[in-house]
Amino acid sequence: MRDEAEEEARSMDATYRAIGCFITHFSGVEEVMRDYLALKVGLALQDYNAVITHDFALLCTAVEEVFGRTLDAQNKKHLRGLISRARELNIQRVKVVHGQWWPDHEGGTLWHISRQNLRAKVSGKMAISLNHQTELARELMVQMRVFFEQECP
Repeated sequence: MRDEAEEEARSMDATYRAIGCFITHFSGVEEVMRDYLALKVGLALQDYNAVITHDFALLCTAVEEVFGRTLDAQNKKHLRGLISRARELNIQRVKVVHGQWWPDHEGGTLWHISRQNLRAKVSGKMAISLNHQTELARELMVQMRVFFEQECP
């Protein structure tokens, strides 16, 4: 009985840790995009919070629009690829944040209803999936920072 309770606690911890790590790294991607957009347009620090409050999809569009004005074709394509990856991570974030969670022995089960078709989808072993998504977010954050630093000297 005690071993079963300890295993359940470990699984719950793994699920909660995976959720937290994913959200933290997703926020890092968002922060890089917000900061470099503000830098690119010369936004004064005191205006940052009032102006850079877009939802994530709008932020992606704004970054692509503003940076796209000065990029050559190759860098525009590269930026589109980065933004596309960010949008894919956001799809996962929406499910994580708005879904119903069960931290079970499988590493967490997520039940989410699609806004597009109102169908429910149940996904198991989410801790493993989120650990992978966290790594993708970490890599994207670094790649975006490198890209934007070249564009905002």
